[in-house]
Amino acid sequence: MAIYVTGDLHGGFEIEELRAWHRANRSRLKAEDYVIVAGDFGFPSDDCFGEEEDVRWMESRLPHPLFVDGNHEHFDYWARRPVEEWKGGRVQRLARRSPIRHLMRGEVFDLGRETVFSFGGATSVDKGWRVLGES
Repeated sequence: MAIYVTGDLHGGFEIEELRAWHRANRSRLKAEDYVIVAGDFGFPSDDCFGEEEDVRWMESRLPHPLFVDGNHEHFDYWARRPVEEWKGGRVQRLARRSPIRHLMRGEVFDLGRETVFSFGGATSVDKGWRVLGES
């Protein structure tokens, strides 16, 4: 088992970097591995063309896709998602049957040989020009 960590997909704006990494590493990825986006996952996003294709790609190609929220998330969407127990901690799924899981803040997850503590958030350098509920 291996745990791979990346960050800052921003709802697909940086998905090509993840696709390139996957192409370069797919031969060593195993079903028991985990890929964790450490902040700014950004899905779902209203302003990202091709989001459904990006999500389907992640769901079908990445072993155990997980993320911890950063400061650029769609918190209103996640506030409405149901919470479930998974590997000892609380998670939310992107959709009902999606393997993409949001590792909620302050939780501890037993991933087999490794234990992961999730925490999230950051100071947003762009908060001065953001509009609450819009951007």
